[in-house]
Order: sequence, then C-alpha cells, then structure tokens
Amino acid sequence: MTFNQKKPTFPKNPFQKTKNIMEDTLNNSISKLKNYLNNYSYCDLIDPHYSIPIYDHTRSYSLCGFNPIKFYNENISSDNGLYQILLDLIDKRVSNCYQTVLVDVGIFWRYYKWIYNPNIRIPSSNAISVILGFWHTYKELCQIIFKNGIQFLFGPVLGQLFKNGSILLKPKLGILETIFNWLMLSYSKVKEKLEKYIRKSDNESIRMILKNIRFIFTIAIPFVSFF
Repeated sequence: MTFNQKKPTFPKNPFQKTKNIMEDTLNNSISKLKNYLNNYSYCDLIDPHYSIPIYDHTRSYSLCGFNPIKFYNENISSDNGLYQILLDLIDKRVSNCYQTVLVDVGIFWRYYKWIYNPNIRIPSSNAISVILGFWHTYKELCQIIFKNGIQFLFGPVLGQLFKNGSILLKPKLGILETIFNWLMLSYSKVKEKLEKYIRKSDNESIRMILKNIRFIFTIAIPFVSFF
C-alpha cells in the first residue's frame, strides 16, 4: 500500500461554506445598521461642539437655590403627558446649552423606546439628555439580583427566618439592603461548606444552583454594593 499525496482525504477549505454564510450574514447586518443610522437613529444628535461649564470645586452647592420653572398639569406617567412635556421642554430650551432631564426608570425606558422606534418618531432635541439618578441604577440592580435568586436562595432563607411572613417579589431598596447585609455577614460561616458541596455534588442541577449562590455572594452583591 502506497500513500498518494496528490489525493488528500480532506477538502482544502473544509469550512469555506460556513465562512461564506457568516460573511454574507455579517455584510447584511452591516448594511442594515448603516441604513438605520443614516435614516432613523438619533444616536448622533448630541452636538459635540457645545461647551460644558465645569463648576468651581471649592464652592459648596446645594438645592437651596432650586426654583421650579413650572408645575405641569399633564401626567408624565401617561403617554400623552410625557409627549406634551417633551414638546414644552424643547420649546423652552436655552440655546447652546445641554438640557439634562432626570427621570425615573419607567419614563427612562419609555423615552428611549420612543426615540429608537422609527414608527413613532417623537420630537427630539439635539441637546436633551434624559438620565437616571445613581440611586435608580443601584435599586434596579439590587432588584434584579433578588428576583433571579428568590427561588433558590432568598425565598428559602427568608422562609426559615420568618415562617409566618410573606415574601415580596419587589421589595423596597431599604429592605433589599438589609437582606443583602445579613447574608453577606453570614457568608463567611458557610463559605467552606458551600465549596465542599459544589465539589462533591453529583447532580448537575444542584451543582449549578450552588454555583449561582456562590456567584451572588462573591460577585453580584459586592459588585452592586461598590458600583
């Protein structure tokens, strides 16, 4: 038996077909993205030529000089109310200045869903910036951690601590902070036992739950607390 090098047993480009499919998909996505940015997106509306004043750090600032411009009759929680208030903010915008609007989580998401939806086309300004407060982001992250861990961690633990109590699906931030602090203080006493159970568990589902518990203690809660 002789080996014939002129007749390889595998194709020269075994992944050529897959490569062509990926390239076609990528080029199609790039084309659609360019079309969206050119025709619909508001991403480039912020004028980069505005100058933002930097306040003197030696001075102390407070809300003692805060004076409301106007109390609106519209309900900003409704679609029509938010729309009318946006129109009024655009009309009253000071030229060559950024207009920062602090809103809650619900209005924040509704505004940006409108902005990036080509079928709605709400009026916008190239200087309006709708933002969340730092506490909004902190609260949302805490609630996400609690919601995703309520079945295998927070629910069972709170059920043991308060046998006749009810478990809230969306607790207030102060309650979440109390629960997280309690658990973080007790984690050092169960850490070694948790690692032992993770190593010795033969059930993949149980091992995954234990790893998720470790993730919440070692990464999720510490990250959010010091974010």
